[in-house]
Amino acid sequence: MSSVRVSESDKSRFLEKVAFGHGPNACWTWISSLDDHGYGRFYWNGENVPAQRFVCFAWKDGIPDRYHTDHLCRNRCCVAPYHIEAVPQRINTLRGESPAALNFVKASCIAGHLLNTKNTYWYRGTRNCRECKRLCEVKRRARATGS
Repeated sequence: MSSVRVSESDKSRFLEKVAFGHGPNACWTWISSLDDHGYGRFYWNGENVPAQRFVCFAWKDGIPDRYHTDHLCRNRCCVAPYHIEAVPQRINTLRGESPAALNFVKASCIAGHLLNTKNTYWYRGTRNCRECKRLCEVKRRARATGS
């Protein structure tokens, strides 16, 4: 984990760019510059860094090597320390709304078969339905034999 010192003046300058929500669990909204994906950017230590990464160094224990920041509130411009968690890339991806994340949480295939451990196999990083594969093979054999 990188050990980086954050000065009180850096923290003060950062907090000037935040709109604090009301309530104990409210988001802290970043009101300064955003990147093309809607995440806050903050100039610190001579470079333009993601605002949520600065939060991890200023108010948390930093970010372990090869970890990413995840917004638990799903609000990309939130910089509340209690809404940001350092996690491995896989966890961050699976918590999101990408096709991989949506596929991971599905309980059944498109035909309605359960995607449990008995009926699921992995191929090229994706879950697949054994029953659908079996039915597809039955149809293929029927076409091949002409029945």
